[in-house]
Amino acid sequence: MTKIVLATLLATTVSLGCDMANAANPSFTLTEEGVGSLKMKQPFTDMSKSDEGLYNRVEIQKYEDEASGAMITDYTLYMDNEKVAGFYLSEYEPVIGMLHIYSPRISMVNGAKPGMSMCDFMELDGVSASVGEGMDFEYEVSIALGNICAYGWWLGDGSDILTDEGMEKAQGVAEGEFIDLTVDDVLDEAVVTDLCVYRKDE
Repeated sequence: MTKIVLATLLATTVSLGCDMANAANPSFTLTEEGVGSLKMKQPFTDMSKSDEGLYNRVEIQKYEDEASGAMITDYTLYMDNEKVAGFYLSEYEPVIGMLHIYSPRISMVNGAKPGMSMCDFMELDGVSASVGEGMDFEYEVSIALGNICAYGWWLGDGSDILTDEGMEKAQGVAEGEFIDLTVDDVLDEAVVTDLCVYRKDE
């Protein structure tokens, strides 16, 4: 009897501990509208001192954009030491137009989240993947579901995420052309480093 009671108490303690951890670091759903209090096409309101649970620390860096002369404010949001999200605001357009999500606590309704396999992301319904001529690089890879892009272009050793077959496609792209990518064109070990909601052009 004592052993049964003790086991029950231990199980209850573990359950309560998990519930408290989940309450302290809750999960969130990412959509094209944003996540939690971070709303696309809206100004930023610092909620780090609230009980929302999305982030509790904000780091800010400011610099001048050479092309426009605008003052840019870079925001990086953390939950303790976990990097949660990042975005920037321009003094000319002080609303969130591009939002990077880094925390696996934040996922899309289909389960897509940072840290997952890039190949698994590509196999989700509705995902488009292509490679074309890039503005700043030899080529540009786009893997997205609507306005939410999956980033992970560089692995830890600095190599590209594309397989040899994918590289052949990329190097054969003509100016203004985009070619569809398949799962076979992406390395098995490539991961989604962050999800990015992009609505700057709206």
